[in-house]
Amino acid sequence: MSREQSSGQTWSNIRRVLLQLHLWIGIVLSIPFVILGVTGAYLVYDQDFTAPPRATAVGEYKDPTAIIAAGLATSPGQRATSLNMPLVAGDPATVRVARGGGEGERPITSQVFVDPVSLEVLGTREGVRTPMSDLMHGLHGSFSLGGRTGRPIVGWMGVAMTFLGITGLILWWPRKGAWKNSVGVKKNARGALWHRQLHQTVGVFGWVAFIAVSYTGVAISFPQTHIAMFQGLFGGDPPQPRIESVEPLPNTIAIDVDQAVALALKAAPESRLGSVNVIRDEDEPYRINLIADNAMAGAPLINAVVDPYRSEVIQLRDPRTYKLGDTVMAWQRTVHDGRAWGAIWAFLVFFSGIMPPLFVVTGTAMWWLKRRARQRVRAQQTAGAVGVPAE
Repeated sequence: MSREQSSGQTWSNIRRVLLQLHLWIGIVLSIPFVILGVTGAYLVYDQDFTAPPRATAVGEYKDPTAIIAAGLATSPGQRATSLNMPLVAGDPATVRVARGGGEGERPITSQVFVDPVSLEVLGTREGVRTPMSDLMHGLHGSFSLGGRTGRPIVGWMGVAMTFLGITGLILWWPRKGAWKNSVGVKKNARGALWHRQLHQTVGVFGWVAFIAVSYTGVAISFPQTHIAMFQGLFGGDPPQPRIESVEPLPNTIAIDVDQAVALALKAAPESRLGSVNVIRDEDEPYRINLIADNAMAGAPLINAVVDPYRSEVIQLRDPRTYKLGDTVMAWQRTVHDGRAWGAIWAFLVFFSGIMPPLFVVTGTAMWWLKRRARQRVRAQQTAGAVGVPAE
């Protein structure tokens, strides 16, 4: 056997192994793959499905304290917990309010939508999310098993989906001179051939988004592993520990939200307010998210922690100063959920969620139809061997 023939035989054996792994991983894990795909596709446009009322007033936004006060005016007996400012013109500001939450009780949370210019209350919503959104988030993030149990399972599903994407590309890769007919579903295709061509064509056109979404899901599920890996490859700084509390100063009154936001904006110039918490406990700091001016869609937020008694920013994480490894990690979630890079990427992420159920149907159909064809051939051969006419 020549060296070329030996190489071809080796590749044929490798390809056969990859095909079997690709097939059986896809079939055995088909249900969790479909769950992750469908829920992920829904969540890309969840905010559009459950969009709050539009804010129509034109002008400068009011100060955070005024917006919070407007939200509380319609919710007597409740306390504000946070404020989220509009991401784009026409969105309302969202004041999150809560009631109850005494010892042993879980507070009941609502959202109040306020026009940030006119301070008109546009509507309210019970809970942080709609029931459908809660269901989809739970299934997608942890199969509704809770983060400690379900998140690692989701992460390993992402590993399996990434493997299927890579092996699928290898198995599809056309031989020399066969590129012209390597994609597309031919008009005369029937049976297993039709399913194979559809399977391959969808896989090729959606491959980049499928791999990106699958792998970023792994990174989100196993963040510490990926922080260390990205920093080792591209450089990064040790993560800053989360500041849980501050020490109150005697005879000192905590500054209000407006003052805290002003300090954060001064520490991170050329940015605007994204969100801020309303402190409840005396040892609680302000946690403020800022959006950099001219930031790309989905860019990581600037995080500032403000000591309300010493009137100073005690921690600042600004993605504009990150090393490459930290930047890569910071982009994982927005790439995964479709918020990065605008509407085209959002659609591609949505499409990548439709791919798993389509792959399951076409892949299973190919396997089943080929299996039936082999059984018919064997039956004909057996019948011919014993002299019985085959049906």
